[in-house]
Amino acid sequence: MLYMDLEQIYKEQGISDKYVLSMVLTERALQLSQLKSTMQDGIAKEKLISRAVDEAAHGKLTYKITPKASVDAH
Repeated sequence: MLYMDLEQIYKEQGISDKYVLSMVLTERALQLSQLKSTMQDGIAKEKLISRAVDEAAHGKLTYKITPKASVDAH
């Protein structure tokens, strides 16, 4: 198993905490999964979560947190 220092990654990349980083990585891995059929053979064989972590560690990912719409209970 590949060791990933998530604490170091989120601190170096200016991400607020490990929870946000894990959500960003999950979303990126899902994107890569959807694109897998169009990737080159070498990339498609790579573990997608490992690729997402590598991209985050090298500052290749950006994210935006959008607030959920509130529901009025009245």
